[in-house]
Amino acid sequence: MSKPRVAVLFGGKSAEHQISLLSAKNIIEALPRDKYEVVLIGIDQKGKWYLQDEAHYLLHEHNPKEIYFSNTKELITLEQGNIQSLREAKNLGNIDIAFPILHGTLGEDGCTQGLLKLANIPFVGPSVLGSAVAMDKDIAKC
Repeated sequence: MSKPRVAVLFGGKSAEHQISLLSAKNIIEALPRDKYEVVLIGIDQKGKWYLQDEAHYLLHEHNPKEIYFSNTKELITLEQGNIQSLREAKNLGNIDIAFPILHGTLGEDGCTQGLLKLANIPFVGPSVLGSAVAMDKDIAKC
């Protein structure tokens, strides 16, 4: 029986991009490989999504001010539970569940969660509404 494929999403367009990379590094290192196949997806600060190689996905990982991920790998999109290559029209495999490790706007405000719902990909964490409410401090305090 194959292991569930967990897509870890990190980076993003927010001002908290580098913090997301550090958070993702900790999650990626903690995921047990005997239970899960881990798929790394880095989102750059322009919003492009890249499939990452685990051996070389972070550069300057010990310096939060200089940390960044390699965007030399496969440029991708998500489509109906699958990873699709944008350079070559081919399917790069399914995703069983996404683990968004994105901070700030467009990461934890419901936008990414909504995108994952549209792509029929289950995800870890709060729902679209829960994420949106939590980011709006005035609404959350009501």
